[in-house]
Amino acid sequence: MQQAPAQQAVSAKPPAPQVASKRAGASPVVAVSATPAATNVTLAARRTPSSASPAGRQQLARELLGKFRGDIRRVRVPLLYRVGILIAAAVMIILPAVYVALIAAAGWGVYYHAANHTEILEMGAGRARLVALGLYVGPIVAGGIMVLFMLKPLFARPVNQRRTRSLTRQAEPVLFGFVERICQAVGSREPVRIEVDNQMNASAGFDAGMFKLVRNRLVLTIGVPLVAGLDTSQFAGVLAHEFGHFTQGAGLRVTYIVRSINAWFVRVVYQRDAWDEWLEESAGELDFRIGWILQLARIAVFLSRRILWLLMIIGHIVSGFLMRQMEFHADAHEARLVGAKVFESTTRQLTRLDLAHQVALSDLGQFVESGKLPDDLPRLVWERSQSIPRKLEKALTEHVETAKTGWFDTHPAPQARIRRAAREKDKAVFADDRPASELFADFGGLSRGVTADLYRGFFGSRFQPSAMVWTEQLLAAAKAPPPSPPPPLEIEI
Repeated sequence: MQQAPAQQAVSAKPPAPQVASKRAGASPVVAVSATPAATNVTLAARRTPSSASPAGRQQLARELLGKFRGDIRRVRVPLLYRVGILIAAAVMIILPAVYVALIAAAGWGVYYHAANHTEILEMGAGRARLVALGLYVGPIVAGGIMVLFMLKPLFARPVNQRRTRSLTRQAEPVLFGFVERICQAVGSREPVRIEVDNQMNASAGFDAGMFKLVRNRLVLTIGVPLVAGLDTSQFAGVLAHEFGHFTQGAGLRVTYIVRSINAWFVRVVYQRDAWDEWLEESAGELDFRIGWILQLARIAVFLSRRILWLLMIIGHIVSGFLMRQMEFHADAHEARLVGAKVFESTTRQLTRLDLAHQVALSDLGQFVESGKLPDDLPRLVWERSQSIPRKLEKALTEHVETAKTGWFDTHPAPQARIRRAAREKDKAVFADDRPASELFADFGGLSRGVTADLYRGFFGSRFQPSAMVWTEQLLAAAKAPPPSPPPPLEIEI
């Protein structure tokens, strides 16, 4: 197999934070169909389709567009959705304000102690005077460190090493035409850019830039491993779901802000850096007569983070409620485009692929130890999705049928989504059972390209493309029985 084509360059700028996430649901391991034939995507579909010629691509585009039977009914915004936007907007404005108020209160407390408790310095004599000095200076130093540590996250930026590839209309005319027709059917804006990555996901996000929330430019990101396991109807439903998010306007903007604030709170509570290491090491190494001040500072920082943890939990509960309503709203677009039965099959197949993706990533670790890297992660995911043990499939099926939505879940439980989609009685607007990979001009090359991006993210400059080996070769070697030991050597004396 060839390496990734040069025509799809890695995006040089980090992508904007995503505002709509995994269509498969909140649970990382959920139920799947009990039979390996849950998807009609065959092994032959992994290869370049016969429609790879320009004339064949044009014919494919005409066939796909001819499968659309009008547009879907407009999806109304439910009351719970509107209530969720109002509550989330109010709470997510209040929480950062509470954090800033805590910093101000801590700073005022340090100042009040320094300005009003100077009489401590006149207490005692000799060594007692030194103790009094410590009682006066200690809270000032400890409080100052706490305020400094609370201010630090306000200026910290998240690290984003995620790589995406931007597709062009010239290279992917069938995909772009397909996307535009779904946007028309759903009644949403078209994305200004289509990107692909190595995630088991599809998402709608704002384009990068200072005025991203005002410019209203949206980007569609498609996970190539996701495409590898879906047929065209299922893939169309996933796109309709994401374009359903495109129609959400105010909710999309509120969600973007909510996600950003939630991610910021997580960094404040859990992220540690060189400052934290310095405080911990210094507090333990210094003489206790001085180190107790830093120990006091550590306690103050810990208590401040506990308060922030409580704010973070409140934020997650409120934002989770809003996001679940947004998912139901987007699901309705999908169900009306491809029908409730395809929606259910897609939900089950996505959960199956999600599990296969986790197994494939685990396989990568084993392959890395051998010094060989599979060149096609989407292919590896698809292979693993076809070899899930029947006993595990039964357990997963039971899980999807019984899973409940939690307080902190950003997505409803799969069965809740399936039941809600079943309420949509509209006849499917689009149906086609060919592999979704046929929408792409060179799906194999694209798969190998995003796989190389994954390795560059892991290994940086240490990654050498020459280490990539045909995935088929590695899988065949893994399935082959170990070689028989050679017969014992007989020597006549």
